[in-house]
Amino acid sequence: MQTFSNYIVPTTSTFGHPHVRFIYPWNSGYDCMIVAVKMRIEPNSKQRRAIDAAIEVNRYAYNFFLTACKLVYESTGGLPSQFNLNNLATRFRHVFPGASDVHSSPLQNTASRALMASQQGIENARKSKKKIKSASMIIDDELNCAMHRPRHRNMGTYNSFSYPRYKSDYRFVQAKDSKGHAVRKLKLGKVPGEIRCYNQHSPINGILKRCTIKRVDIGTHYEYYACIDFERPDTGIISFDRDERWIGIDVGVVNIAALSDGTKYSAERVYASVSNELKSKTSKVGKSLPNSLKRKKARAKHIHAWNKISNHRKVAIENISRDIVDKADVIVMENLSIRGLRSKNSSKHMEHAYNDASLGMLRRRICDKAQGAGRRVLLVDPRGTSQICSNCGRDVRKDLSTRRHECPFCGFTADRDVNAAINILDRGWTGHPSPVIWENSSAPKCRRSTGESTSLFRASC
Repeated sequence: MQTFSNYIVPTTSTFGHPHVRFIYPWNSGYDCMIVAVKMRIEPNSKQRRAIDAAIEVNRYAYNFFLTACKLVYESTGGLPSQFNLNNLATRFRHVFPGASDVHSSPLQNTASRALMASQQGIENARKSKKKIKSASMIIDDELNCAMHRPRHRNMGTYNSFSYPRYKSDYRFVQAKDSKGHAVRKLKLGKVPGEIRCYNQHSPINGILKRCTIKRVDIGTHYEYYACIDFERPDTGIISFDRDERWIGIDVGVVNIAALSDGTKYSAERVYASVSNELKSKTSKVGKSLPNSLKRKKARAKHIHAWNKISNHRKVAIENISRDIVDKADVIVMENLSIRGLRSKNSSKHMEHAYNDASLGMLRRRICDKAQGAGRRVLLVDPRGTSQICSNCGRDVRKDLSTRRHECPFCGFTADRDVNAAINILDRGWTGHPSPVIWENSSAPKCRRSTGESTSLFRASC
């Protein structure tokens, strides 16, 4: 089961200081939250044909709506409304061959996808025009006002569609398996029969909102998934007491996460371990003839190798984020720009290292699980956290190759990432970029030299 929810980062800071920002749940102040459960489904051959046909019809509809948005924008300078695209979807359903065999609601959802993609294209055009103006270059208004058109989807590049309404478009039904046990099955509009579902014990205890059917190409076959969005009461109780467990996290490429209590999660270089094997399989795909049996087999092995890497990264991130959320009530992290880090270290070796670490996914999964568990997440300024001594507050300069922090002023030694995690924790406590202020604050104290703590870390979840 995969659960996640949305969140926002407000511009106001906690403790009244601009160096610390507090991630609230997206529905802070409300009594409900949106949760999604991703479960694998196992349709039979007839149901697979119906789902594949629905995906293909929605792909043609998506391209059709993109063309309509482009024509309307070129003639009027604006985009059509959602109401007009829904009317166009009705006409498309009556004219396009095979569209009448597909449920109408997914077509309207596909129209909204095309509209959002076109709106994003216009926004990208405005941003690029602003960049050109800031560079003091001569611009052609006609050329730069053109919409950055989203790409039309070819066969095999569009693999999902959504049912937006429960009961009228899709629903769960109770059935019995061969042993007489009660199981739940999924009933989709315009798909014959009831579809067998995995994750029978995953709780769906709320008001069901949307069901997205996704098809994943494994090479030898397709796998099908259902992503169920539902609304449930927010049971996470957020406490603002000082007597709770705080923890600081430093993320990086060598250690995916280093905690202020001394725990380190080393990065497993998954890509480096299978790079030679992956290159061999990639070359076999390129050398084989198109549409041949040899190419299909080579492509299947190539996809399996990439899926193995992707699944390994996902499992590592899920385990690390769960362990971190279970350890603390307040989680302090760096307000890092992962895209900025990638641009500074743009070499191919570092690119694979950042992909293996999956730092953006780690932060997102920590925030998602923290919201569901009633934890808080603080974002602090990351500047200088690796250079400042967490024991005395002096500036101890070192390059990236130095993995051990040794302070010449107070003699404090620690791992470089653990030292940075303690500084991050101090900034979350004090709301100030310098840990020297930490000594005069009313925040709970921790013995930095040994990593041991007071009753701060003894409380249970």
